[in-house]
Amino acid sequence: MKGILLCVLLFVFHPLSAQQKKVAITMDDMPFNVAPHFFELEEAENMNLRLLEKIKQADTPVAAFINGKNCLRPGETDRRLSVLKAWIEHPLVSLGNHTYSHSNYAQSTFEKFREDVTKNEWLLEIVDQDSIPYFRFPFNATGQDSTSRLAMEDFLSQKGYQIAPFTLESVDYLFNALYQEALRANQPDSAQMIAHAYIDFTVATFRYYEGVCEEVFGRPIAHIFLCHGNLLHADYYLELIDALKKEGYSFITLEKALEDPVYQKKDHYFKKWGVSWLYRWIQDPDERMKWLRKGIEPDKIWYQRYAELKN
Repeated sequence: MKGILLCVLLFVFHPLSAQQKKVAITMDDMPFNVAPHFFELEEAENMNLRLLEKIKQADTPVAAFINGKNCLRPGETDRRLSVLKAWIEHPLVSLGNHTYSHSNYAQSTFEKFREDVTKNEWLLEIVDQDSIPYFRFPFNATGQDSTSRLAMEDFLSQKGYQIAPFTLESVDYLFNALYQEALRANQPDSAQMIAHAYIDFTVATFRYYEGVCEEVFGRPIAHIFLCHGNLLHADYYLELIDALKKEGYSFITLEKALEDPVYQKKDHYFKKWGVSWLYRWIQDPDERMKWLRKGIEPDKIWYQRYAELKN
């Protein structure tokens, strides 16, 4: 009897048990950095409000990383701030600073980037808080080299920010662009196919990185998923969440995810490209490169269609 009980306990508490799969959802470039390139303001308003309603229905915490520049447009500022406040007041949403103008630190100076971080702190007046807890680098570009990265990390720490890492993403910007184009071309069947391809690729991405974590770190971790507020998610967020639930995932806050000890690991990466922290935690550069080359990518057809769209 004791043996049977022990087996049951080992199954329940085994680190690979489905109950242990946890992920925090984070959305970058909020709430207007993507939308102005494709939408009139009314469309952007509707997109944001639909997405917020889906987040409520799914009951999933979301950390939203805000760029302030596109919230302050002549003749539209009041309406844009109303959308921002809808995000701020949503009970499942926490906020992060994503710089004012979404500048790339790897292509900027320390002084200019510091100014872009500070300029975005006008958000504090909107949220009526003394501080915003999280900061995420646009493009996850943390600097050109060790000197620039460490200098900015020190500045952000002094400002009271915790840098928000990410462990996985599924190039939603690509699928979203193709999805929007299909809708504009009045091709709903094609749009639906693209949306389902995005969800399938996201599930495959989660499965792939589960394997990476098991092999590199010896256990599952609390993941941080990077995506964006866009039309694709406004329409298919519930389907995406359902797909991840079927994979055994539960959804936690960014704060809770960062309690996983893996996020205390040292970041050994000092290059300009914004790779996942799963790779940054690998100390040996050759080993890191081996894993980077293995990384999962969408089928080439999607990149080809995206390139054709851009051209």
